[in-house]
Amino acid sequence: MANEYPIFRFSRMAGEDLSAAQYHAVKMNADGKIVKGTAGARCVGILQDDPENDQVGSVMALGISPAVYGGTVAANDDLASDANGRLVTAVAGQPTVAIALEAGSAGEEHSVLIMPQTPGAHPVGEQGDVLFFNGSNWVVLHHGAVAGMRFETGGHGANPSYQKTKEWWIFYLPLADIANGDLLTEWVPGFAGTITEILAHVQKPATTADKAATLNAEIETTNLSGGVLALTSANCTPNGAQVACTEIAGNNAFTATQKISIEASSVTAFEEGAVWLMIGYTRP
Repeated sequence: MANEYPIFRFSRMAGEDLSAAQYHAVKMNADGKIVKGTAGARCVGILQDDPENDQVGSVMALGISPAVYGGTVAANDDLASDANGRLVTAVAGQPTVAIALEAGSAGEEHSVLIMPQTPGAHPVGEQGDVLFFNGSNWVVLHHGAVAGMRFETGGHGANPSYQKTKEWWIFYLPLADIANGDLLTEWVPGFAGTITEILAHVQKPATTADKAATLNAEIETTNLSGGVLALTSANCTPNGAQVACTEIAGNNAFTATQKISIEASSVTAFEEGAVWLMIGYTRP
């Protein structure tokens, strides 16, 4: 059963008939009156009573309140208004009205935590969640929506080059698995770019002496000019050590359809250890 714990309420005159809108989300109209929320609208809280037009209504703006759901909702979902002021799971870019405390279905009343926020303001609270700017709002990409990892810094709008550094492909590589030949074979990223850096970050140290492997990248069948990564027992310790490639001088641009491979050569097999193999690139 839905319950309530008011922290902050305010009273405001209704700008339309809200006699059937108790526990619906409400927003302000141009006259400063409360009206039923609309799809994705920035709402000010949940209506606590049932005023008719030009009657005063009570709105809970912060606290725990019953709310009417407009669809299937899971506990902990960010909630936004639908076209009729009912709460539904928010999608990227929508201001949130509340967080669901209970799961439920369309037409049911359930407890919600009212915390009106700008898009994406909460919650980035689970491992793998990503907060990003979509050009208009900060939004949350929840974990499980994509596979793998990518770190990106870039500009936007009138200044697209602002702080545009590089993006990274990151691969976990147990050193004992390295043998002469391909470690990554003919992978097609699906977009154009330029490889600018290859690094290894030691995640587990190599402790057996005199082991080594040389890694290089190729685009289609052409090796990068430079970009050679020499891994040895000596530089793959301690944990957290970083190994950089030689300077990349050319042959490092790829198209959306070209294949990228990582090759190993001159291998004296490692017996233990692991690194994060990081390939830095920029887009046009």
